[in-house]
Amino acid sequence: MQEPQKIEIRRPLLGNILFILACSAFVAICVFILRLELGDAFERFIAIVGIIFFGGGGLFFVIAKMRKPIVIASSKGITVPYGWGENFVRWKDVERFEIVTQSVRGTKHKHVAIFAPKAKGIVGAGAISQTATEVVTGWEEAPTLLIGLSFSFIKPEVIVGTLQEFHDRYKAARDDGA
Repeated sequence: MQEPQKIEIRRPLLGNILFILACSAFVAICVFILRLELGDAFERFIAIVGIIFFGGGGLFFVIAKMRKPIVIASSKGITVPYGWGENFVRWKDVERFEIVTQSVRGTKHKHVAIFAPKAKGIVGAGAISQTATEVVTGWEEAPTLLIGLSFSFIKPEVIVGTLQEFHDRYKAARDDGA
C-alpha cells in the first residue's frame, strides 16, 4: 500500500454548522434590539456593529474558509490557507510543532504552532508580526504559523501527530534544497 503524498485536514460539517448558527443567533439578537428600539443610541450602534461583524464575519467564513482545509501536508511542506491566500513552509525549514494556548478574556483557545525560524517570505511571519504576537499573547517565542482550531472539533494532537509524521518522512528528502 502506497503512503499518501498529501493529506488535507478539514473542519467537520458539525463545526461549520455550529459556527454559522452562532453567527446567525448574534445577528438575530442585534436585529431584535434594533427592531424593538431597545437601549439607547450607543446600544443600537453596537447592535449595528454586531450585525456587520457577525453577519459579515459569518459570510466571510462561509465564502473564504469553510471550503478550505485547515492545513495541507504534502511531500513538499505545509500549506496553511487563510482568507483568499495561503502560507507555505518547506519541511527543511520546520524546527518543531507545538500546541499553544491563548487566553482571551478568560477563555482559552488552542492553536497548533509551527516554528520555522529560517523560513522566508511567509505572510504574517515577519519579525514585526511575531513581535506583536509575543506582546499580545505573552508568549516568549511567537510561532512562524498558527493553525486556529475554533469550531473545528479536531483535537490539536491529531494535527500535530499528522504534521510530525509527514515532517519525519519528508524532511530528509527535502534537505537538498527542493
